Amino acid sequence: MKKLFLIGFASLFVSTFATAQNSSTVYQTGNNSASVNQQGVNESTVTQSSVDGDLANNATVSQIGGNNISIISSNGDGNEVEVDQKGNNDNDQSADIGYFNIANVSQDGDANSAKVESDGDDNIAIINQVGNSNETTIDQGVGRSQRNIAWVDQNSLGTSGNTAKITQRYDDNYAEISQVGDNNTVKVNQNTGDNEPAMGSFAYFVQSGNGNNGIIDQDGRNNALESYSTGNDNYVRIKQNGNFNGAFVVQSSDNNSTNINQTDDNNYVTNGQLGIGNIGDFTQTGFSNEAHVEQRGDSDEVTVLQEGDDYVNGFQRGVGEGNMTIIQQNDGVNSAYFTQEGEFNELTITQGGGDNRTEASQYNEGSIANIVQNGTGNESISIQSGGVFGTSNSLNVQQTGNNNLSIINQNGNNTAVVTQNN
Repeated sequence: MKKLFLIGFASLFVSTFATAQNSSTVYQTGNNSASVNQQGVNESTVTQSSVDGDLANNATVSQIGGNNISIISSNGDGNEVEVDQKGNNDNDQSADIGYFNIANVSQDGDANSAKVESDGDDNIAIINQVGNSNETTIDQGVGRSQRNIAWVDQNSLGTSGNTAKITQRYDDNYAEISQVGDNNTVKVNQNTGDNEPAMGSFAYFVQSGNGNNGIIDQDGRNNALESYSTGNDNYVRIKQNGNFNGAFVVQSSDNNSTNINQTDDNNYVTNGQLGIGNIGDFTQTGFSNEAHVEQRGDSDEVTVLQEGDDYVNGFQRGVGEGNMTIIQQNDGVNSAYFTQEGEFNELTITQGGGDNRTEASQYNEGSIANIVQNGTGNESISIQSGGVFGTSNSLNVQQTGNNNLSIINQNGNNTAVVTQNN
């Protein structure tokens, strides 16, 4: 679907091929340097190839104007590519025609670098790199730029990972990163400004391999993000600041970690982890926040801290070792539902402000639940069921306020303590 989106967006540029004022084609083999400077409506193609024993190639393309196209292909190690696309008048937005530019860079080899800078609206940057220790930098937009697209595909053949960094300014931008291999890093920064109407930006990245790291920072409203990680020891950090933000994270294999920090209105988190020793950490501040958690494996941990009209729905299933969940909700009208299945599970839920509701279910072997509610009209429903070995469960419920309700259902050698204070 995303490829179709890019093809449809690129169709806007079909007329450029027929009306380009300047055209430059460069083919080089060996230790070469190419510099292309164009002004107007331009098209540039640079192809460089290094052979064994040759030093790296260098290609620099500078295009001033709108509707520019730059296509660069390099084969070998240590090559450097830099594309700079600008408008005629960056100081006057109404006169600036720095838009509808396309930069397409392909590199095959190790320790290559690609840098694309585009000013204005409706630009496309596509970078494909195959090899180890490659770097990609895309910087799109100045002023109140919008509707830019950045697409990065990196394929590492060894353990020396690649790095992709994308910066997009203001509104309605799209960033997509795909990395294959070990020890890769993704950094994306998107900013939604005061364009009317402000729609926000979207980021999507996929990492396959071990030891990969993704850092996303979105500032604005109506932003969304999707992240998929496959492999061991991967880490994802997402920070969203603004309205109507969303984050969706899926990690499979072992020792993965997810950290999401959201501030202000209508944020939500969905986190899915499969494997051993996964950790999820969410912090939400604002109104109408949601957190959906599902972990399957051993030694999983989830920590959720929410401020506002929050809602949590989670599931943990462990085999052989214990899961742990800590949920803290303040300011009232909060709800928490959580189910744990497995051995040595622990659950701690703290709610304050009144009108809170907690449903905690624990099944199989040695579960411990601690529930604390402060306010008026609190409700706690707990179910504990011991395993086949009859391991004792324990439950502690503390409610402070008026019109509190606690319902407990235990099966096995269990202990329950309920304290209610007006």
